[in-house]
Amino acid sequence: RGECSCTPVRFFVIVSMQRSGSGWFETLLNSHPNISSNGEIFNRVDRRENISSILQTLDKLYNLDWLTSAAKNECTAAFGLKWMLNQGILENHDDIVSYLNKKGVSVIFLFRRNTLRRVISVLANDYDKDAKQVNGTHKSHVHSKEEVSLMHK
Repeated sequence: RGECSCTPVRFFVIVSMQRSGSGWFETLLNSHPNISSNGEIFNRVDRRENISSILQTLDKLYNLDWLTSAAKNECTAAFGLKWMLNQGILENHDDIVSYLNKKGVSVIFLFRRNTLRRVISVLANDYDKDAKQVNGTHKSHVHSKEEVSLMHK
């Protein structure tokens, strides 16, 4: 981090629901060279079995050695993850809020304003699992022009 050592790394967590634009938002954040968001780390059940496994996972993420770690960029200014409401955060909210406050983690609440559009997106995504596959697999989000053109065939 040499030239960036006087700039502290800011931690964040994006709290959202599926089909609320969180994938797009995370892609936007990751397009900045000094921001790194690590996706839905709690989509794995073993990482959210209980509060101990949740805190252990958060410690691994937020206690990285920022002076020596090989992050995506030597000048990482903001680092975080995406956490869906159905991935253990609500069941353990008191302990999680306490942990996030202690670590100085900023919480970004991202919700789709129009609930009907979110429901339509959920239904369309469910339909697309079988009808619109890219190279034989389902894509909830497309990340390139090539994937968009494959989806429109």
